[in-house]
Amino acid sequence: MLSKVSLYTSIITLCAVGAQAGAGAQVYGCIYLSSNRTTTNQYNFQVGVPTTQCMSSKGTNAILQTKTGGVNCVSLGYVENQTTDHGTDNCAVRPSYWTVGYTSNVTVSGAAESKWHQSVPNNVVSLEKASANTYICGSPTLCNNNGQITWEAGTQGPIYFVFSPQVVNAAPAPDHSSSEYQTFYKKASALIDAIEDCGDKKHGKHHHHHSHDDL
Repeated sequence: MLSKVSLYTSIITLCAVGAQAGAGAQVYGCIYLSSNRTTTNQYNFQVGVPTTQCMSSKGTNAILQTKTGGVNCVSLGYVENQTTDHGTDNCAVRPSYWTVGYTSNVTVSGAAESKWHQSVPNNVVSLEKASANTYICGSPTLCNNNGQITWEAGTQGPIYFVFSPQVVNAAPAPDHSSSEYQTFYKKASALIDAIEDCGDKKHGKHHHHHSHDDL
């Protein structure tokens, strides 16, 4: 049987949870880079675009600048869903949706639409629609979770939306010592020789075969 003190504490805890306006969390926007970059990339995060429904706090836009491999994050502020009606919005019964998207100076972009649900003992946020390789995590890691995340009601997460763009910088220069490059070089040389042969026959000239220094 519960003692008076523990019963009182339980009631106070339930009251505190009930007073929570909605499922709220500190949210971060993250970019995963597979390796270090030679120059700094800029990622512009926008919150609540294009989809926001029944959210009382939408967070804030933010800019992430990084060239470091791994998961890099920037705070998007506090996000919370709305669970009561304001006017005629019917948010007491309608689902809550929140979107975060990003653009960049390296021609990659992405977005994630999430559904927020207040519950006891745990709140729930689930990814509804998202760019490929987008995850929702409880820490700044590549958690590979593209389903849902829960956190204790009355607390504030945090929640990390981790985007993993496939192409971030231009491809590196080829490795001239690799077998792939040697194969490419032989094919390219043969093609150039064939073109020159054709031209020489038309003009009655002799040709020479290419070495590495000719390319």
